[in-house]
Amino acid sequence: MEVSNLSEFMSLLWPDLGKLKEVKQVVSEDDCMVSNLELSEIAKALSPDSIHLVSIRDILTNFSEDIDVINYRLDIVEDLLQNPIIVSCFKKILPLLDEMAIVSSRKISHEVLLQETASRVGELETYVTCILELKKAFDDAGTNLKSDGLKKLYKAVKGVTEDNIFRSMEKELPELLKGLRKISSVTLGINFNAKLNPIEFTIVSINEEPYKENTLLNRLFNKKSSEQYTGISPIVTIEAVETLKYNQVIKEPNPFHVAIFRELDKITQSAAKPIAQAIAKYIKINARLLLDIRTDMVFLLGMEKLISNMKKSGLRMCKPKVLQKEKRQCSIKGMYNINLALNMHYKDPQVDLTTKIISNDVNFDENGRIFILTGPNQGGKTTYTQAIGLTQILLQLGSYVPCDKAAMSPVDRIYTHFPVEERPDSRLGRLGEESKRLNDIFQKATGYSLILLNESLQSTSPYEGFYISKEVTMALKLLGARSVFATHFHELAEDLENLNSNLPGDSKIVSLISGVIENSDDSDLEAAKRTYRIVPGLPQGKSYAKDIASRHGLSFEKLACTLKDRDIIEEVPPTLL
Repeated sequence: MEVSNLSEFMSLLWPDLGKLKEVKQVVSEDDCMVSNLELSEIAKALSPDSIHLVSIRDILTNFSEDIDVINYRLDIVEDLLQNPIIVSCFKKILPLLDEMAIVSSRKISHEVLLQETASRVGELETYVTCILELKKAFDDAGTNLKSDGLKKLYKAVKGVTEDNIFRSMEKELPELLKGLRKISSVTLGINFNAKLNPIEFTIVSINEEPYKENTLLNRLFNKKSSEQYTGISPIVTIEAVETLKYNQVIKEPNPFHVAIFRELDKITQSAAKPIAQAIAKYIKINARLLLDIRTDMVFLLGMEKLISNMKKSGLRMCKPKVLQKEKRQCSIKGMYNINLALNMHYKDPQVDLTTKIISNDVNFDENGRIFILTGPNQGGKTTYTQAIGLTQILLQLGSYVPCDKAAMSPVDRIYTHFPVEERPDSRLGRLGEESKRLNDIFQKATGYSLILLNESLQSTSPYEGFYISKEVTMALKLLGARSVFATHFHELAEDLENLNSNLPGDSKIVSLISGVIENSDDSDLEAAKRTYRIVPGLPQGKSYAKDIASRHGLSFEKLACTLKDRDIIEEVPPTLL
C-alpha cells in the first residue's frame, strides 16, 4: 500500500462514498423543527467547544433514513462504549487534528522557506503522532473491535505504518525537527523616528535559547538579569489575527510576524534548504484521512459523552433495533425527554435522576399511529411530544436512544407545529399563520413522516379551533403518518370510533391522556395531581378544568370562601357542579 492511498474515502459516519452522495439536507437551520425540538441543546451536549458547534449542527440537521448508515454508526458507538482505550485515543489526538486543520487551511507565502518548511515538518510530525496513537489503541483493543467502521480505520492505519515511506519519515523526522528547533529566538534592533514610531528593524542574532521574562523584583528595581536571554520588560505575546473561514475560527499570522520571518528567511536559506529537500520525498503524504474523520470523531465522542452522562445520572440509553422504513412502526419502552434530563444533569451532575424523570412508553403500529393527547396544563404533554421527536432524531443520527428498549422505523422527515408568537409584520394574523404552517406540512409530508402538533389552533374560538382540528385529524388518518396531536380539544377524542370506521387508511386514531390522580375530598388541595404518565384513555375534561380553576384560585369553593371572609355571605354553600 502506498501512503497516498490515505486520500481514499474514509468516514466513521458513512459506510461508503455512495451513501454520502445520496444525503440531502433534511432540514435547514431556520426550520421550526430545530427550535421546537430545541436541537441546539443536543448540539451543545455533543460539541466539546464552540469551534465544532457548526459542524455538529450540520450533522444534526442531516440525519439519515438509510438503515445501513444508521447501523454503521450504532455499531461504532457500541464499540466506543466497550473500548474506553479508543475513546481516550480519540480525545488525545483531536486537539492535534484541530491544529492540523488550521495549518492546512493557511496560505503561507512560498517566499518564506523557513516558515513553510517548519510548518510542513510540524504537520508531518502531528500526522505521525496521530497515526501511531491510533495504531497503538487499535492494537490494544484487538479483537474487541466489532464495527465495520473502526475495523476499516484500523486497517487503513495499520497499512500506513507498514509502508516504507512512513517508516522512513518516522525515523528521519526527529533529526529534521532538531535542526529547525535550534532557532528558539532572535534578537532584534528597532529604529524609531523623531516621533518614536518604529520605522526599521534588523536581526541582530539568531539564538538557540528562548528569551525569558525577568523576575518581578528585578523589574521593580530596574535591574538587568545576569542571564543572557532575559529582557527588561515582561514577555509580550504576538497575537495572531482571528478570521472566520470554512465555518471555523482561523488564526492568521500577525503582519509583524510575517515581516520578521521574511527577513529571517533570507538569513536561514542555507539551513532551511537541506531540510526542505529532505521532506520533499514525503510530498505524497496526505493527511486527508485524518482531517476527513475529524468531525466524525467529534460527533462520536459527543455521543459517547452523552450516553455516559445519562448513565452517571442513573438513566439508560439503549442501542435501538432499526426496523424497515416501510413498517412505519415505533415501539419504545421507558422513553424520557433527553433535553429535560440534560438540563437537570447540568444543574447537578451528581444527582440521581431515576426518581426525578418520568418515563413513558410509545407504540406506533397498526393499532394506533395517530395519537390525540389530552390532559391538564403542565401535565407533560409537550415534554412527551418533544421527547418522541428527539428520540427519533437520535435514532437516525445513529445514536443510542433515551429509553430502556426500542425498535423503530426511520422517517423521511419530522414536521412540527408548536405555538409561536404572532409576527407584527404578518398580514395573516395568528390563526392565519397557524393555518398556513399546517397547510405547508400537508404539502410535503408522506406516510413515512413523523408529525408533531402541540397545542395547535388555540388562537381562535373553541368552536372554530375544534372544527379545524377535527379536519386536520381526519386528514392525518388519510395521510397515514405517525402523528401526535397534543391538544385541549377533548372533544376530538370522543368520536374516534366513527372516524376510524368511516375513513380509509391503515393508521388508526387513538386517545392518550396525561395521567392525573383526582383528589377525593373537598379540601383546598388541587383537584388533580399530575403523574406525567402518558397512558391510553378518554379525556376527563371536567376534572382538568376544575384543577385549572383551583390552581388559579378560581374554583367555586375558593371564591366562595373569599366572599365569606369579606362578610359578603354567611356560609359557603355546596357546589352545584
